[in-house]
Amino acid sequence: MEDLERFSAAIETVERYEQYLYQRAMGLALIVNGLVGPAVFLMVLKADSFSALLDMTPTMFRIVSTTLLTGVGVFATIYLFASARVLFSKASESENKHSLPFMLLIFCVWFFAFFLTRYVPEPFTGVGWSLAGGLASLVTYLIMSVSGHMKRPELLIIGFINVVACLPVFLYGDLLEVEVAVLAVYALSFVCGGAYSTMNANRYLEAS
Repeated sequence: MEDLERFSAAIETVERYEQYLYQRAMGLALIVNGLVGPAVFLMVLKADSFSALLDMTPTMFRIVSTTLLTGVGVFATIYLFASARVLFSKASESENKHSLPFMLLIFCVWFFAFFLTRYVPEPFTGVGWSLAGGLASLVTYLIMSVSGHMKRPELLIIGFINVVACLPVFLYGDLLEVEVAVLAVYALSFVCGGAYSTMNANRYLEAS
């Protein structure tokens, strides 16, 4: 009986470590993407000024800068989750609940959501980015809930806030002010949500 209790305790410790690694990775990924969004909008908004400094056409500067910044967000997210998977695999030989197909599904949701923003008309760049982030967060929350993975309420909150924040674009006349406000909401919600997720991950270690 004592051996069984020790085995159960060991399994629980491994599971807590897994949850810690992946929640921390998700939190950091949210923070990164919360900073990338406004940076993309700034590059598009100031394309004329920056392109003159670099001796490029504004159109070429927009394409290059947005592609590079989006790539930073994508590869940073891949690196964070891949690192979490590698660390957990080294620390334990037990089954990884965050299976590779599951992680790829989540990645595809975010990749296609933000990839489609490339086709959003320039005046709606910020709104498109915020809407993409909001919908991707909601879909990710839904997938995690249906698949039996631990629910991340911060994703639901981030998704809801960003989708609702995009609605004023259809009601308010000054599009630039709406864009700035929407991007501010996007950055604040993602960074705060990411910080909460990262700090909350420590409770799994404290419980062990």
